Amino acid sequence: MHKEIQKFNLKNKLKLLNHNSKKKILITDRSRQDAIYISSLAAYVCNINFSLNADLLTDLRQNHDYLKIYSSFNIKNIFNPSILQAKLKNFNILLNTFFSFVIIIVKILFFGKNWFVKNFYYKNIYFGDLIYDTYIVKNFNFKNKKLLNLKFLKILIISLYKINFINELIQKNRYSLITCNTHIYNSVSAITMRLALKKKITVLLLVNNYFKFFTKLKQAYNDHTKIDKNYFQINKHEYKNWKKKIDIYLKKRFSGKSSQRDAIKAFNGGKKEFNQILKKKNIKINKYKRIGLFAPHAFSDSNYHGGSNFLFNDFYDQFKQTLDLIIKEKNIFWFINPHPNSLMYGEGNLIQNYVKKFNKDNFFVCPKSVRTIDLIKFSDIIVTGRGTVGIEAACMGKKPILAGSSFYSSMGFSFNPKNKIEYKNLLINTRSNYILNKSLTELAKKTFFTWIFKNSYVKSKVLPYTSYVDVDIKKKKLLEKHYYKSDFITEINKNLIKNEIFEDELYLKLKDFILKNRKLIK
Repeated sequence: MHKEIQKFNLKNKLKLLNHNSKKKILITDRSRQDAIYISSLAAYVCNINFSLNADLLTDLRQNHDYLKIYSSFNIKNIFNPSILQAKLKNFNILLNTFFSFVIIIVKILFFGKNWFVKNFYYKNIYFGDLIYDTYIVKNFNFKNKKLLNLKFLKILIISLYKINFINELIQKNRYSLITCNTHIYNSVSAITMRLALKKKITVLLLVNNYFKFFTKLKQAYNDHTKIDKNYFQINKHEYKNWKKKIDIYLKKRFSGKSSQRDAIKAFNGGKKEFNQILKKKNIKINKYKRIGLFAPHAFSDSNYHGGSNFLFNDFYDQFKQTLDLIIKEKNIFWFINPHPNSLMYGEGNLIQNYVKKFNKDNFFVCPKSVRTIDLIKFSDIIVTGRGTVGIEAACMGKKPILAGSSFYSSMGFSFNPKNKIEYKNLLINTRSNYILNKSLTELAKKTFFTWIFKNSYVKSKVLPYTSYVDVDIKKKKLLEKHYYKSDFITEINKNLIKNEIFEDELYLKLKDFILKNRKLIK
């Protein structure tokens, strides 16, 4: 990879100028090559058009190759919020961090795990979700009933130091704009986003070829792709032939013909598999009043990506408490369908092993060969945390039950219980209407189109797409590009041989987007 970075440095024509100005842009690093490239492009646009000098905030060690990519743009003023690299000048930050650390431990002892996850604020900003999500992403830490262990305490003190370091950095500098590449975990991007918005500094979120300005702190507490009904009017130019496109897309997706990673796993099973399992397991569906589908998430996978509003502490907590509810209602049969990505996180048999202790016949854990589409068609009640299975069900005319906010949860075609009592009543109710009318089903399709096709409006011949979806209506064919590799710089080098960055659509549309919103850059 070092050679590819050297090649890029020689090819890169975008050099930031050193302006005689105190106004600056702060780049928060996500330590991914695609994020480095798009953030540096944005910094270049701001540097040339608004005379903003650039600072870089990163967790990368001093000699990391990725810093050379930034250096090729002439971005050299670097800050690192690592507690291991703290110096004497950071003594006050260390002292503040230590005292805060001790106080928070005492509060956890008194108020418990739930208090921290749901109500931990620091500097009047909610950080409980970011820190807890970082803790449970590895080693099955979501199974731990108590927080006070060495793994959590290490993450806590590292996070507190980052918050204090970044807060002081923002206070000492005049940042007109801050770029971020993610809103999750205790990353420098997510932490800086919240601190900046609290101080009313505009944040430019850049995720591959998707960009969005944030101006309010509450935006940082939600999924960055969250959709409301105003979006359709504001971005009406995006909806040409949307109905034809989404119908073709859904048909392909549900038949297992999409190349998107999660869709392949969810919809690529055999068509006869479902009925065969019912016969083989002697599951007598007819004796039940309702059929339910419970689709848990992969327990380790960014529990708070969809937003801070979630009824449970985490996905595993939802799974256990939901199972306790559904096994008690004998008039409803439940299919439990583990998330296709659970294998990727090493959670393959976690659900199966957990349910073994329950000697009940009103639920069945589905093998991965069963297609999600067959389960949705067969079920009356669809329950998830905040996953795409909910909107997939809505596109088929069934109103899902969500345990938390999602990119589609404000659109009116999902049940969004405010508390666990409402959640319970929706799950075990044998009389409620879970059918959507035609207009709400169409709204669900339009919302799903917005989310699925979000990366389709800005094309690039230079930067590889992490996910691009479009439809050839005449041929009824999906046009997809899903790039799951990490060597973006290698691909960029190949693409720069034939393509000029100043003529690339990504650069031109990003520049136009920033210039049109110049009033947000103070």
